[in-house]
Amino acid sequence: MTSSTRFRFGALAAAATVIAGGFFAAAPANAATGTLTVASTDIIAGAWAELDVTGAGFTAGAAVTLTLTNDVTGDSESYDVANPVDDNGDFEETILPQLADPVLDETLTLTATSDLDDESTPVTLTVVDPTPPVDEMDPPVDETDPPVDETDPPVDETDPPVDETNPPVDELEDKGITSNVSTITTADLVNPDKGIQIHAAGYTPGETLTIVVDYAGQKLPVVFSVPTADEAGTYDFAFYLAGGVATAGKLTVTVTGDTSTVSNSIDIDVTGDDTVADDNVDPGAGQGEDFVPAPDADPSTETAGTSSVLPIVAG
Repeated sequence: MTSSTRFRFGALAAAATVIAGGFFAAAPANAATGTLTVASTDIIAGAWAELDVTGAGFTAGAAVTLTLTNDVTGDSESYDVANPVDDNGDFEETILPQLADPVLDETLTLTATSDLDDESTPVTLTVVDPTPPVDEMDPPVDETDPPVDETDPPVDETDPPVDETNPPVDELEDKGITSNVSTITTADLVNPDKGIQIHAAGYTPGETLTIVVDYAGQKLPVVFSVPTADEAGTYDFAFYLAGGVATAGKLTVTVTGDTSTVSNSIDIDVTGDDTVADDNVDPGAGQGEDFVPAPDADPSTETAGTSSVLPIVAG
């Protein structure tokens, strides 16, 4: 019984000692509990930015130390405030944390202490997404707006269609004349399977044309049906010397529009020895027959549906 009483007395004595020790460690009477304010308690994830911190309610003249702690990792670092607390108990400081880059949804705690035993209430900082969602409180687009009036009359489908028999002006070929050869031998000139091919352009669609061939100082008669410009204002034809003698010299082909008076001419050199054409050919022979182009003709000058052979007889 006696030992039990002594045990309880020892326990009470120890408790008294602990309580007394707590009184001896108490803060000085002039210590204060200040408040911290951070300009923004949202920390953007991925990289640190400066934190603007203000304090109030601290002991005037105290030297303040700020401490930032990562609540998840436990890492922390301290920053000494450059200037002591002013006479009003306030201070300002800007810090740039050097802790590991903040991670989304982490929290950090900022506190302050001073050399005069001041303390502060903690401030919690939250790491947030750098691209926050659009404010869902914004009113949606008014879906009650009336739709476009579908009763508007459609385009009048009775308008006459574009005249497809005459192409627009911008589809007409520019004025000009080309030949499949710039030089021809007398032998090829009298050969029905070779001869010369001409492409002339720049005329009024549908107008009749006049074709003149000047050769060795003579205008040669041309036997063919009436030539007419197509819908693009062009005309293609081929000819050879069907009678007489082919001699070296210059041959000039001129195609003139009977209505537009547009005229195109081209010169072709004839080379080689005198070559007699088939004198027995009737001046009208060959009309309506297909012309076989020369094997070395330039394909770019050949046009499908070219006119029939235009036999020429030189006196």
